[in-house]
Amino acid sequence: MGMLHGALLKPMEEVEITAIADTSRIILHAFKKFLPNTRFYTSHKRMFEECDLNVAVIATPSFSHVPVALDAIGTNVDVFIEKPLSNTFEGAQALLAAAREKNVVSMVGFCLREAPSFQKGKSLLSAGAVGKIENVRAEMYIADVLAPQKGWRYKKQISGGGVLIDFGIHILDLLLWYFGPAASVSATARSVHSEEVEDEVEGEIEFRSGVTAHVATSWSNPAYRKSYSRIEITGEGGVLTVTDQTVQITNRRTGTEERLAFPDLYAGYHIDIGGSLYSTQMVKLIAAVRTRTNPESDVESAYQVQNIVDTMYRSSNQAKRIAL
Repeated sequence: MGMLHGALLKPMEEVEITAIADTSRIILHAFKKFLPNTRFYTSHKRMFEECDLNVAVIATPSFSHVPVALDAIGTNVDVFIEKPLSNTFEGAQALLAAAREKNVVSMVGFCLREAPSFQKGKSLLSAGAVGKIENVRAEMYIADVLAPQKGWRYKKQISGGGVLIDFGIHILDLLLWYFGPAASVSATARSVHSEEVEDEVEGEIEFRSGVTAHVATSWSNPAYRKSYSRIEITGEGGVLTVTDQTVQITNRRTGTEERLAFPDLYAGYHIDIGGSLYSTQMVKLIAAVRTRTNPESDVESAYQVQNIVDTMYRSSNQAKRIAL
């Protein structure tokens, strides 16, 4: 992800990639060919001490997000942190406290907020397109784990969990964005192939707004070669269905449907690598740093998502609904 974000930032006229830190000297050597004026470090602490930086993009494994971000914030550097905010709720709390104390600009990499379809869905929902909400179902699937896997993501003590904290957290963030703070959750997690972490989760989130959403996520669903996200919102006046690529709204009184696909929603970008949602993220990040205004997906918001994740894990372990 760091290489992707760097490739998107480099063409922006107001951006200079001053320094890169990585523990791999091989990766740093490869970058030197393309960024001859950039300084390279194997120690992020030394980089923050020696370089005059405005913002740091932190795309390390999730278990190192907090220590790296705390070092950046400690030198008054604004931060972009890939999701999840932390591999533990306690780490997220420490990061939130530091961001508040230093008053830095922050953004967290919940990229689905920038997908044109989910942006359109949010706009329609805010405009009251379906009337009073009666039911919500949200799901996110992929076929990533179809056999036992190796690596830090599948070691609970290091990763903090499995599909929920690594993948399904995106759909939780969208629900928080759509419906506001959560009041309580219930969840059931189960392993299909993994020994230490969960591969599938089903749950229910009650929001303070009165909306209840049923949530399901799996990274072990063989029917989905690529990531698939879907939110279906049923209201008194209609049904709004939003996926990664489409937006559909059905009028329950007339039965008429309106459907928008990705080409209808796509706008041009300065550069598009891996999807326009990543381009939008970087544009919003630089605008936030320049104006000293946090975007919607900041550390405060990400902390609320982390709280939902942590509470869903506790709910599954205790087999009961838990209030946030």
